Amino acid sequence: MNKLAAVMLITLVTTGLSHAQPRRGPGLGRRPATQPKQAFDRLNRMNPEQRRKAIEKLPPDRQKQMEQRLEDYNRLSPEERDKLANRYESFQQLPEAQQEAMRRLYRRSNTLPPERRDVLREEVRELYRLPASDRMARMNSDEYRNKFSRQEQTMLRDFADSLRRRQ
Repeated sequence: MNKLAAVMLITLVTTGLSHAQPRRGPGLGRRPATQPKQAFDRLNRMNPEQRRKAIEKLPPDRQKQMEQRLEDYNRLSPEERDKLANRYESFQQLPEAQQEAMRRLYRRSNTLPPERRDVLREEVRELYRLPASDRMARMNSDEYRNKFSRQEQTMLRDFADSLRRRQ
């Protein structure tokens, strides 16, 4: 699993969990939400019956997504899970605005046809590996402009911008 996909998996998994139930308490009528990763880990440690009951509390479309995400997570090797946990921690260190930008980028990429999505994800992997100067040179090349549509180029530029802010 590549880094972006891993970050997005855990982000979307935990985002889904953090909004699963309304919160009440002092302040703005809400108590602080459980840390999403902790909620995901707790759900993942439950026995199948407990997990089923917890997931049933989600809206039907979220139930399917959560089940799929748990399956995807459980297919990872222990090393991949450790890497994913580290990436999630790094993601959590980003300012909320950058986290939300990454979530939007992932959602936008899911609107593409599967074959283009795969090409874009491979390009994201390549861009991630490159130093900033090489990344920009690649994105300004004719080959790049001919390979990706304007919409795809915009998505990749948004991703590159988020990388630049993290460095």
